[in-house]
Amino acid sequence: MWMTLNPLCLLTSTPGMLKPCNWKKCFNLVEITDDNRGAPCYCVEHLSLYYSENRKRYPRNKYGSLWSRISKSHLYRNPHCQCEDDKCLVCYGQHKSAGTVLASEVDHVVRFSRWNNKVSAHRYLQSLCKRCHSSKTNRETRNLI
Repeated sequence: MWMTLNPLCLLTSTPGMLKPCNWKKCFNLVEITDDNRGAPCYCVEHLSLYYSENRKRYPRNKYGSLWSRISKSHLYRNPHCQCEDDKCLVCYGQHKSAGTVLASEVDHVVRFSRWNNKVSAHRYLQSLCKRCHSSKTNRETRNLI
């Protein structure tokens, strides 16, 4: 089922206004606030249904289909966890030498936006298992690396 947006909900919405929910046969009113001003005009019950029905319209990652192809290709070429970081709280850098732990995620060694050549992308990536990738991401967000 494809739902359409009420153009009046987005164009004439000012904080404090009440607008009808766009869901068919729903008579709930949606209060427009600064937080939901640009969002689709659906009540709490139907907003999650709207997004789940239209999920294909919203990209799962900000890199798009190119990243999906590159990451799948990299996991195919490098199926085992390549973690060799001695600061990893999961394996302490032993996964790459063991070669027995299967990788499920691809990590950017260099940010995607800084890649010079997308064709030779594999040199900017490493395959990691879920636990090692989470550990690395947590350390990066805390600036411990």
